[in-house]
Parts: sequence; structure tokens; C-alpha cells
Amino acid sequence: MVESNRRGQEAQRGCSEWGNGAANGGGWGVNGTGWGGVKFCVNDAIRRIFGSAESRLILRISQDPNVLLDLSKIAVAGEGGRLILRKLGRSSQYGVLAVITALSFITQIESRTALAQSGQWVWMGGSSSAGQGGIYGTLGVPSVNNFPGARSNAVVWTDSTGNVWIQGGCGYDVYDRFGVLNDLWKFNSSTNEWTWMGGAKVIAQPGSYGTLGKPGPHNVPGARTNARSWTDSAGAFWLFGGFGFASLSTTFGDLNDLWKFSDGEWTWVSGSSATDQPGRYGTEGTGTPRTVPGARDSSTGWIDTAGNLWLFGGGDYLSVAGGGKF
Repeated sequence: MVESNRRGQEAQRGCSEWGNGAANGGGWGVNGTGWGGVKFCVNDAIRRIFGSAESRLILRISQDPNVLLDLSKIAVAGEGGRLILRKLGRSSQYGVLAVITALSFITQIESRTALAQSGQWVWMGGSSSAGQGGIYGTLGVPSVNNFPGARSNAVVWTDSTGNVWIQGGCGYDVYDRFGVLNDLWKFNSSTNEWTWMGGAKVIAQPGSYGTLGKPGPHNVPGARTNARSWTDSAGAFWLFGGFGFASLSTTFGDLNDLWKFSDGEWTWVSGSSATDQPGRYGTEGTGTPRTVPGARDSSTGWIDTAGNLWLFGGGDYLSVAGGGKF
């Protein structure tokens, strides 16, 4: 039965090289010391992912809760994609079951990480159709069913633990309506789950500014697109301007507000809570508390080694007159 299963799987994968089990080359069965080593053939993509420290997959054999198969501990045994599995458990019969289960698992798995490492694009989630609304789930609760709606010109950053964050942009809300957004999302690449972290799940929402310079759980930037963002050395995220809503949902235009997101809360740091505000330039090379760039969208920015935020250009409001690019 085992030999028949081996031949069927060998034919399915087109492998020509199988390991040295008890039959001395004739199969992958139990060797003379229990089943201390079992070799089998897998394709290159599977070999790469299972041979790397980046992928840690543990298989629990349900018939015996004390038997675990840790696929991150598979070692490459020569050329041709041959691998060695070692049993983690107490019973050789469950060890054989572990190998059979592992073979079935490997023939079905799609190695996304291996494909990405080989320079190929991998579809990780979301819809294959355009114009899809968001699936928000419960605020703060991750789920494989959660997805941000389709959008463009959002701001994106990565935190110190590798989570990807997105905020705002122009796209579709929970009701498939199109407009500017202020929702905040986090993607955990380890679990492949999105979490709706803040903002509204509907379009065209005004900001809640709170008190200038003070963080608060109810503070949130208004819906916007084409904003500028930075991440500082402490891991805080900074957001400036864009085109959208300020403190009133009826006021739509360019923005010059500066926000900081840290420890799960937003802080309004500088700029106006109204749209289309002119800049206050002061003296060139000299900063003051009253100095502030004019409202704009589509600007360019960066952060230097000293932690200073730099802003250049954009579209719309100058120091004294609106309508233009600078």
C-alpha cells in the first residue's frame, strides 16, 4: 500500500529520484532504526521555502497530540530537491503517518514566499475585479475576510515589526460608493490579515482635530487623497496636507494640516483645520511657530538623518493667492 502510494505520488510530481528507506532505494519506507530519516523528492519552489529560516510551519498530527512535524527543520539532503524529515514524537507508526500527511500537504501547498523570492509576482489577497468596496469587519480585530476597498493615492508605510499600514486615498467605501477616504488599515504579512484600525468606513468624512499638540483617541484626519507622509526614527508616522476634507464635511479643498500617529493615537501638530489656507513663509532659513506651508496636494517630501521633515512643491495654494503649482 505504501509502495503503491509512493509510485502514484512519484508519477504525479514527475520525480525520478527517491530516497534510501528500508528497501534500499526501492521506496521511502521505514529504515532499520525506526524511521529516523526519510527522503523524498519535491520541486524547487517547495525546497527553497522549506529550506529557509523564514518559513516556520508546524503540522500537528491529530491522532496523537504529542506528535508535531516542524517543517522549518527540514534539511536539504543533496541535489535534486531531496529532503530529510525527522519525526518529533514517540511512536514510529505516527511517524510514518506524519510523512504521509506531509507528502499530501506538500503536493497541495502553493509556495507564495518561494515564488516571490524567485522574482515572480504573487497575488496575496484582495479582489481580481476593479471597483470593489471595503470589507471592514470589526474595528481593531484582524480577519482573513477583511480587505480595504479599491483606491488610489493613499499613503503607505511600514512599522518596525514589518506591518504595512495604509491611510485614506480616493476609492470605494463599505457601500461601494466612490470618494475620498480617511480609513486606517494595518496588514500583518505573517498572518495575511488586514485590520481596520481607525477612521470611517464611509467616504467624505471631516477630520476631528481635538486640541493642537495633544493626542487623543477621538482625533482623526479628515478624508483626503494625494497627501504626503513620512516615518521617523522612533516609528511615528507623519501626515501632511493633501486634497480632501478638513473639520467640516462641506469644505472640500487643499489642506495644510500636519498630523502625527503614534501609540495608536493621532495628534494634530500644525497647520489649519480649514481648507485652502495660504502659507506663512516668514524669513528664509528661519523657522518660527507661525511659519507654515500653504495648503497643497501631490507634494514631495523626505526625512533627514536628524529627524527633520522636508517638503517640496505640490499643487494649489501659494502664500497670497490660490491656484497653481509650486
